[in-house]
Amino acid sequence: MQGRESFLLVARQCASELSSESNKKVIVHDASHDLLRVRCCEGLRGSGINKSMFQESSRNTPRSRRSHVTWLIPCLLLVSGCGDDGGEGGAGGLGGIGGERTTGAIVYVTNSGSNSVSGYTVTPATGGLAAIAGSPFPDVPTPSAIAVSPNGLFAYVANSQTNKVTAFRVGTNGSLLFGDSSAGNPNPVSVGTTPRALAISSNSQFLYVANSGSDDVTVFKIGTAGGLTLVSQAEGRSKPVGAGVSSPIALAVTPNGRFLYVATSTSSMVTVFQVDTSGVLTVVPPAGPGTNPISSGGTGLTALTLSPNGQFLYVTNGASNNVTMFRVETSGLLTLIPPAGSNPISTGGTTPNGLAVAADGAHLYIANGGGSVSAFSIGSSGLLTLVPAAGASPNPAPTLTGSTPVALAVSPDGLFLYVANRATSVSGGTISAYTIISGTGALVPVTQLLGNPFRAENSPSAIAALGPPS
Repeated sequence: MQGRESFLLVARQCASELSSESNKKVIVHDASHDLLRVRCCEGLRGSGINKSMFQESSRNTPRSRRSHVTWLIPCLLLVSGCGDDGGEGGAGGLGGIGGERTTGAIVYVTNSGSNSVSGYTVTPATGGLAAIAGSPFPDVPTPSAIAVSPNGLFAYVANSQTNKVTAFRVGTNGSLLFGDSSAGNPNPVSVGTTPRALAISSNSQFLYVANSGSDDVTVFKIGTAGGLTLVSQAEGRSKPVGAGVSSPIALAVTPNGRFLYVATSTSSMVTVFQVDTSGVLTVVPPAGPGTNPISSGGTGLTALTLSPNGQFLYVTNGASNNVTMFRVETSGLLTLIPPAGSNPISTGGTTPNGLAVAADGAHLYIANGGGSVSAFSIGSSGLLTLVPAAGASPNPAPTLTGSTPVALAVSPDGLFLYVANRATSVSGGTISAYTIISGTGALVPVTQLLGNPFRAENSPSAIAALGPPS
């Protein structure tokens, strides 16, 4: 049997099978035809319906009919979402509609000037970038931040113009697929005013949103299908505290998920919250020499990040051109790393506005808006030492990059660094790619023969890297 009849037959068989109480796995198409809610589907294995049957039916269906998502997509997911007999299924399959990702590492860049997200696959041997089919992915008004869940299944984009966050599923080829939406669980979902930063817990259960216009933090529970459910907070609990503390601009959550750090731009303070198992935030009370919030010691705070082991926190101060180093205590409170008078230290560039730590925790990289990237080695105490740029002996110097770098990300394997540049001499932005020299952490540009710097869309604003499936 061919064409639509085959699909409808599959759907009827699946529906009959799913009515059984024994089914633990179900994939349902919402009445709005806008979403796919993915749950588990065990009983289908005994029905004789398998992925190969579906793929054969798909090949025999005219292209015009295959594009009719009203019936094609739910049928695709009903079958390919369950593994063939004897195997576990993913949440999709044919044509990149969810499921287990088949690509390696991926880089995503938000483009605030073109309301889109660009996606690229990383060539492991060279660090080169290749655009993913369908990239750039549209319909994200003035994106200001992006975060990818550590489990690699979902991506979230903050829309500063509409005060919303859009949820995406990561397709098998790395494409971004618009997530589930319904009256009770909309996508995009509303947040506070002017969302500027996102962070996701290491267990992929919670999403945090810093809203600089409303001086607060929104917390969501991430569902199994990537949908977002608001976590109710007691009044004032999610607001940074302290006189003059406002405009949260950056977030970081500890690897164990117990503490959330919120950086504010107008007062250059960092506030630490304790996170309970339900996602409710509570300001950690000061204790001993530890204060909360704590000053960065610089001006114009722009970004912050934690070391992979959660022991150190680093903060860039854009107006004073330096970086502050903190030790994270067991209570979550922050302590300036000694020696006194030597913290914060210069980044070696101007207007630092983004930073990233290598996965092994050995090196820190800072994007300087003046057109460079600074590399630092991280000592056992958390102290930073500026790494000389490749060929810049004997004096340490930052590595030159594109015009107005705004964000950067280290590839999950630690081999490459990618820098999003907002302004260039050509239309649109660019992504500068560097090889990270093993041991020293110095940066060497990826060859221009591969297209480096790589083309982005207008006004890149944020960048995120996703590792290959584990």
